[in-house]
Parts: sequence; C-alpha cells; structure tokens
Amino acid sequence: MRTVAERVLGLMLVGLLVMSTAGLAASQTFINRTGKTVTGIRIEFSRSVTITRHDSAFPDQSPSGRSDEFTFSGRDLRNLGRFSISWMPSSAKATDYEWVEKAQPAPKTPTTTTQQEEFKLPDPNTPPIL
Repeated sequence: MRTVAERVLGLMLVGLLVMSTAGLAASQTFINRTGKTVTGIRIEFSRSVTITRHDSAFPDQSPSGRSDEFTFSGRDLRNLGRFSISWMPSSAKATDYEWVEKAQPAPKTPTTTTQQEEFKLPDPNTPPIL
C-alpha cells in the first residue's frame, strides 16, 4: 500500500512542477489597427527574451535567439488582424511595437521631350550644314 501512496505523491509533485513551469512564459496579442494591410511587426522588450511561440500570421522571426527586439514578417495581415507571441522570462514586458507596412515603389519621374532632345547626338549619316 505504501508504494501506491508514494506513486500518487510522486505524480502529484510532477504535475505541480509542470504546472509551475508553464507559468514562466508571458504572452501578448497585438491587433492591427492601422487601417491598412501590414507585412510585419517589430517588437521591443524591457530586457532580453526568448520567443517560445508566435502565430503563423508572420512565420519569419528575426533574430532567432535571445534579444530585446524582434521582427516578425513573411505574410500580410489585414486591418484588425491579430498576432500573438509568448516569451520567457515572464518578467520582461513588451515596451514598444511598430507595424511594418508594405514598401511602396518610388514614383518614376517622367522624362519630358525637351530633356530627351537636349541629350540627342547628331545623326552621323547627316552631312553637316555649312
């Protein structure tokens, strides 16, 4: 009988240990309220953390190890979309974040006719006018 009680006590201690370690990670959900589709998010922490989990909304994480600043990207997230992460240690707090918007290509400057004529070379097959 004593061995059964020891087993039950051992299982309870293991369960308590698992439950206490699960509480070491902190988590936060960020909501895109920019009114636009975003391509990523940059998050700063109060101290160096390890990301333990993040949504597949942004599958790419940089850097991959411990840091106090991370960028997540790789897909588009529409307005009011959510992105959640978990990190350790839980004593660290997310201090700042910034949504990364899709980069717009630089507008092309139209070339005017006068600029084109200004750089035209004379036709070598045309005789010079004397």
